[in-house]
Parts: sequence; structure tokens; C-alpha cells
Amino acid sequence: MFITVNALKEMEACLYQVAAFRAEWPDGVEINEEAVLRAFEIGLDVDWFAGAFLKRWQYEYYVDAVYPQQRALRNAHQKYLKIRDAADEQSYRELNEVSVWRHTNAYWDALDLHQTAYLWAVIPYQKACEQAKATALVAATEKERE
Repeated sequence: MFITVNALKEMEACLYQVAAFRAEWPDGVEINEEAVLRAFEIGLDVDWFAGAFLKRWQYEYYVDAVYPQQRALRNAHQKYLKIRDAADEQSYRELNEVSVWRHTNAYWDALDLHQTAYLWAVIPYQKACEQAKATALVAATEKERE
């Protein structure tokens, strides 16, 4: 499947998506795993694309293929949120006990800790999910109707 800027416009993609696509692939691009992974990197909405461009049976194949990775990503994110919320309660109690100057530093320290926790807890699942989506999208575009 070859996608162009005009094809995105015809499907009424948002302006940001069209502009990001045009900047990366001004002459269009053949859908392959490398292109889909690059689309994730530049912030394109691959799920929107799948819903807009795949035939219904291809889209159903795509959704079924990525469901396990989507579920694992959602579970990892929920675990992170539980840990974050528990840490927030502790941080809030500690912040109420310190001066304004230390309060600001403690806030930024807590924010750094949250970002690090997110990177460790969720990002590996997100990358695995993106890879699964890239593989499934390419397979769906090549799949013949059964």
C-alpha cells in the first residue's frame, strides 16, 4: 500500500498529521515496518491510519493482532499509576513538612523520579506495542480476504 499526502487529505487527516507526513515523506511512502515505526517516532497516529485506510476485515485482523500487546501496555501503565499515586501521597506529606525552597526542590526531585519510573515501567511495553502494530499493519495490508 502506497500512501501520499493527497490520500491523507482525502481521508480528512488532521493538519498536524498531514504536515508531519509531508515533512517526512513528501513524495509518499510504501507501508512497511520501517515506515510504520518511523511514523510512531514522528508522532503520527497509526491507529487512526489503520482505521481510515484498511478495509473492515483488514482492520479486524490488525486489531486482533495487536490486542495482546495493547493489553500488556495498559496493564503496565495501570501498575505505574498505582505506584505513582502511592509515591505522590508520601511526597505530599513530606512536602508539607519542609520550607518553600526545599518544597520546590523536592517537587522537581519527585517529578524526576516519576519520569524515571515511567521510563522503566511503561516504555518497554510501548515499544513492543509499536512493533506489534507495525508488523500487524503491514500484514493486514498484504492480507487477502479469506
